[in-house]
Amino acid sequence: MNQKAKALLKALLSNSENAFELTRFLPSESAEEIQALPTPQNYEAVSLLSPTAWSQPIHFSWLAQLFQDYPEQVQYLFMGALSYTQAKGIQQMLSLQRDPLTVSPFLRPYLLFVLRHSLQELDLLSEELLPPSPLNILLKLDRKHLFHMADLLGIHDLAADLRQVVDRELLRKIYNALSEGQLRFLQYSSKQPIKWVSAKIALQAWDGSKKQLNHLLHHRGLIRMAKAISQEDASFKWHLLHRLDTGRAKVIQKELYGKQDPALVPYFKNQLLHIAKRYPQ
Repeated sequence: MNQKAKALLKALLSNSENAFELTRFLPSESAEEIQALPTPQNYEAVSLLSPTAWSQPIHFSWLAQLFQDYPEQVQYLFMGALSYTQAKGIQQMLSLQRDPLTVSPFLRPYLLFVLRHSLQELDLLSEELLPPSPLNILLKLDRKHLFHMADLLGIHDLAADLRQVVDRELLRKIYNALSEGQLRFLQYSSKQPIKWVSAKIALQAWDGSKKQLNHLLHHRGLIRMAKAISQEDASFKWHLLHRLDTGRAKVIQKELYGKQDPALVPYFKNQLLHIAKRYPQ
């Protein structure tokens, strides 16, 4: 019995008045492992057992990668099983000219099962069954909020760099390129202790545009986000990354593959949680 099956059984047994008696039908080793698992909180059995609910948070770019393995006519069929936003995104990403085919309610679960089998890892835990963690709240946020968090996280890097900038004209350009919210967060982050020094942003080579500065800060924020989640459960990482587009996910995955300092994880995690709780989008 894999971890996913154990977690699901734990959730179902937690709602049964006969949980103890039912576990007696299991091998003793499996029963002990299931009893040792944390009881899932605030989950809905309908959502947990739904064959379609899993697909709703997935960014369309992950699905578009799967679609490329199918003939165009089949792609239109799969698009009909997805949400309007997902289907529209895939249509634009793959330059498909026609609208999705209409899919019956009976066929939709099967089509989503095929996609799920190709996309998800075999032992992936559902969101509702993840081990308790303060960072689980990130899975309750929408995509725009996650992007906003990355934007602000990157300002920690900017604040560290500005401590060594003496060029008044460069400082003026930077301040003018930031929004009021970014400036307020820069003021906050400038007062925080620095426990980790990142590579310089290379502000001297910045072209002076708001677009490029925001791109640089966002990229740095994704790296800090990766460091914050580096010790989280593998299933949590999967769910979070698949809420983002594949481009942003690759930035985070690249950082996760690198060597991490466990002593610094709480530092990055606290930065992430501070923004999640104090700076709603």
